[in-house]
Amino acid sequence: PDAAYAMLLTTVTTAAAFFATTICPINALYCFAAFCGLLIVFDYIMNIFIVFPALCLYDKWLLEGRRNCCITFRKKYITREDESGDLEINSEDADESEEKKSLIHRILGGFYYYLHKFRWFSMATIIAVFVVCSIVTSQFGLPDTSDVALVPDDQHFKQNERWVNNLLSSSLQARAGSEAFILWGITPADTGNWKDPYSFTTLKLDQSFNPKSMAAQSFLVDFCDRWFDTDFALRPSSDYQCPINVFDEWLQQQSQSDLPDEGYTQHCGAATSVPVAEDNFDACIIAWSQSIGERSILQENGVVRIIVTSTNFAAPWFSSMEVLGKEWRDSEKWLETDRLHAPEGVNRMYHTSSNFWRYDTNERLLQTAYGAGAIALSFAAVILLVSSRSFTLTLFSVLSIGYVLIATIACLVGLGWSLGL
Repeated sequence: PDAAYAMLLTTVTTAAAFFATTICPINALYCFAAFCGLLIVFDYIMNIFIVFPALCLYDKWLLEGRRNCCITFRKKYITREDESGDLEINSEDADESEEKKSLIHRILGGFYYYLHKFRWFSMATIIAVFVVCSIVTSQFGLPDTSDVALVPDDQHFKQNERWVNNLLSSSLQARAGSEAFILWGITPADTGNWKDPYSFTTLKLDQSFNPKSMAAQSFLVDFCDRWFDTDFALRPSSDYQCPINVFDEWLQQQSQSDLPDEGYTQHCGAATSVPVAEDNFDACIIAWSQSIGERSILQENGVVRIIVTSTNFAAPWFSSMEVLGKEWRDSEKWLETDRLHAPEGVNRMYHTSSNFWRYDTNERLLQTAYGAGAIALSFAAVILLVSSRSFTLTLFSVLSIGYVLIATIACLVGLGWSLGL
């Protein structure tokens, strides 16, 4: 019973540490944490219902003097009870046990003697090591690059990677930045079950999106020039223009043409440029997009529902988390300001990029590490306080657990590890 109770405390705290990691929204880590937590729980159950009864049978068979493969393969002297109830121990076993006991006592006695003799020096050393480990642990962060080194530098795949990175085409591709999109008409949401890898999200339309008003059209036409004037945004190509600006040029050409397109004559109401009359906007821009195969204008039942603008960000895909984070904050701050000045109907745009997906994933990993560690320590403190009813013992136990955690992370930092994908 005493062993079962002690094992219960360690099982609860260990399982809680794994279950705390399920706060991570990354499905692979969530499943791993849940699996390990359940593994600890069922391991305890197996010990209670299988291992403990097996040990009882083992002791019973020993006392009865049985010999089989489940007990031992050699003759063994056992302890018996005499008529008075006292234990009789074989003299050979007693001498051997006493010798082993004396050796252990000598080792532990010597350890305690020197530990007690140098207790103040040991305490100062432990505090110093704790401080150093805490400082080193504070450097544990996200990776400096997305380049994952799975093989040694002298391996031929790694050599080929370095050769490719030194090519002019790779350098030019890096300078082009990373692909991104600005979207109107969609609400950023994940409607799928992130715990199920086979469950995907569906588009959640922004019901407030309405680009037909004169003010909204003028805002969209001017948006791209203002966006590409920033330090973080790049055009996907030197001649790239946003869809609404291409549509504006098309209107100007068609209005001056002797043979305008049929779509223009039927749906655009002789518009010469953007803005177009509100009653004609949807039909006109849809006719233009269909005539040239433009996929950035999406419609439903003759109404424009989504507008997509392509862009590039200056930071390439292999940039550090610090660079990506700064680019995310700068671009999001710019968009937040622009939303405040945008007309109703086009003031809920947002941007998305695979770089930011990776940045968000790594940030969630870091938040999970800190959050799960705090939850595990807090839960362990509660269990210790309830079971021991001693605040002093709980305090020193939590400090010991925290020291082990910090020392482990400090070792990982020393080995050059970082937290991320």
